[in-house]
Amino acid sequence: MSDKPTKTGNRFFDWLFNTDGHAGFYVLKVWPVATIPCLLIAIVSYYVVVLLDWQESLQFFHLKHTRRLLSPAVSFFGSVVLSPAIETLLMIPVFGVLKGFINSKPGLVFLSALIWALLHSLANPIWGLSVFWAFVVYSSAFLAWSEKSATKAFWVTFAIHALNNLTAFVGSMLSAGSS
Repeated sequence: MSDKPTKTGNRFFDWLFNTDGHAGFYVLKVWPVATIPCLLIAIVSYYVVVLLDWQESLQFFHLKHTRRLLSPAVSFFGSVVLSPAIETLLMIPVFGVLKGFINSKPGLVFLSALIWALLHSLANPIWGLSVFWAFVVYSSAFLAWSEKSATKAFWVTFAIHALNNLTAFVGSMLSAGSS
């Protein structure tokens, strides 16, 4: 048992909020925690959609509408660089507003993740469902590292998000090549 006081009273959140080590190591340990559940939710959602025969929802998984319009390089830049950068920057005003209503870190994290999931659901409901967990992790990272510096909060959160999107992008490209 550690003598170190907990920050949230929850082991998982205390682990996410632990910024004692190097930021790069934090990114590498947290990235799979964001990505693996997110991918599992997306895969399960895909098969549920197939079983229920909701064909219009399948375009999200194959991104056919995007591939016709954008080159792979543009899609890569948009999903792996631009979107994580913009969404991480937008966490600043989102948390600024939420902190006026909520005092607990887990509460801030879950409400932030819900907001981001709802925004992603505007493009596709399954997308919103699959990114909720990832945004729990991104929001935790952002809040944790913002206690050290705004710059570290941005770069750590951006890196986790970019690696998550890179994983999804590569998976999407591989699945498109096999179809």
